Amino acid sequence: MSTQLATLVSRDDLLDLHLPRTLDGLREAVATILHRRLGGASCVAAFHRVEGAGATIELRFGPACPANLEIGDLTSIWADATPQRLPLSYRGAPIGELVARDVSDDAHGWLEEFAAHYATAHANLQLDQAALASAAHYYVGLQTFQDGVVLFQEPSLDVTAARFLQLCSGVLSAPAAALLVNTTIGTEKITLALDQVFGIPEALVKELKTTTGAWWPQSIASQPAQLHVRGENEQIGTLAAAATPAVLRNIVSCPVQYHGVAAGLALLFNVDADDPNFDLKLANLRSLGSLGAALIHRHYLEQDAVRAKLIETQLEVAANIQARLLPSAPPRNSKWQYSWVSRQSSSIGGDYLDLFDGLQGTVQAIVADVSGHGINSALLMTSARAHYRAMAPQMGPAAALSKLNFEVIREVGNTGMFVTGAAMELSADGRRLRFCSAGHNPVMLFRAATKQIELLESSGPPMGFVSEDGYIDQDVAVGPGDVVLLYTDGFTEAVDKSGEEMFGEDRLAEALRKHGHLDALQILGQVVRTIDRFTGRPGSYDDDASMAVVKASA
Repeated sequence: MSTQLATLVSRDDLLDLHLPRTLDGLREAVATILHRRLGGASCVAAFHRVEGAGATIELRFGPACPANLEIGDLTSIWADATPQRLPLSYRGAPIGELVARDVSDDAHGWLEEFAAHYATAHANLQLDQAALASAAHYYVGLQTFQDGVVLFQEPSLDVTAARFLQLCSGVLSAPAAALLVNTTIGTEKITLALDQVFGIPEALVKELKTTTGAWWPQSIASQPAQLHVRGENEQIGTLAAAATPAVLRNIVSCPVQYHGVAAGLALLFNVDADDPNFDLKLANLRSLGSLGAALIHRHYLEQDAVRAKLIETQLEVAANIQARLLPSAPPRNSKWQYSWVSRQSSSIGGDYLDLFDGLQGTVQAIVADVSGHGINSALLMTSARAHYRAMAPQMGPAAALSKLNFEVIREVGNTGMFVTGAAMELSADGRRLRFCSAGHNPVMLFRAATKQIELLESSGPPMGFVSEDGYIDQDVAVGPGDVVLLYTDGFTEAVDKSGEEMFGEDRLAEALRKHGHLDALQILGQVVRTIDRFTGRPGSYDDDASMAVVKASA
């Protein structure tokens, strides 16, 4: 076989590593290729764990592999030979090591190529699994919330309470649960009564007493959602030992209240407290508790006008939940300055604005706009956020938007909904950015040295239209004091008092040029005030409006 032909065959082997869709499939492909290429050689590969310290041995191949190999042995394995040690890395970051022995001279180069392809294939599969898990978690939370909103149309209090308790138990996969309702809703006093229970005897709930003999649920009715675990003294929290049979391992208590209205208490028994997503699920339960309070309170209100106000209030609860999806603090990299604002045209909207830490000191920034607004747009926005946050730090803007495009297509179906987005990765040294846009408004780049505005244009279509991968990254040098302005069209399409003229991109660019010498927070304030003066309706927009300012330090 000629050298050229051998090289082509070798590359075909390596390309096969990227075909499997599961880690088991990758293991089978690796075994087949190594048997074909390495013959009597032996090798071991270990990958760093995604969460926690240490590493996991993923690959054992060849006759010389020890039967009971431990991670620590990789540093001294095959001391009787001179093993070939190859780093396993992904996008420049070390993720593991491959050690081999008895490799023929002509296979050393091939093994280096194999290590590079193997590391990439393994990392991509792990990233896909992480993205799917994150998206699934957010989808379950959103679906639960949507199911709860539907209960506003349920006329029966008993049915509402029973279905609400099922939603609560579903969040933490609890096999047993109880709902206690406040019989004095609307007053400062809380008097609980058992309303719904499943998976556990009613008598047991009624006999949950504290060490002082008081009814335990009543004593914690005003406390925040929390986990109560059986301790060494055989008690669960403040419960008396005699009130907690051995079958009870733990109890989660969640107040059912919102805006100061205490509607009751939900108790969930024997939850999986070791679930790695337990804290996130507990946060979802808290939000669901707010929704449940509104559901129960609604049945105590008599006037239709008050009921309508209650639904509006619950949309405000949803808006508060959505507001917590905005960045709560700026990224840690001090080479850049950050400021941002997001205003919804209704209680909840479809804009997505995010700034968060990437790998090795980089910063991820994105602004996206879901078509329409309201709960459907909010659901799609939250799903897109989950996918993008899971993928972007590992693969960069273009690759992340490409994968996100496929997820949006899958989720929107034939509804006609779509998502535009402009994403970038800011370098750790504050002097470069990598940019990609999916049908979004041009991102504006103010050059401090020349006082000019550059437009970073879209390189691909909006997400949700076509499945072709047409997104590419643009690498842009950034100078001291340069300013990046990301925004949604809610600002540029804001109209004046007459309703006939839009603010437009030209006015936005001029406002940025005029105030670009200020710091990021001041720039944002001045630009938004300029738009508010133009509309004559400060803070009021016909469409969701989001904006982020990122400035390179001098």
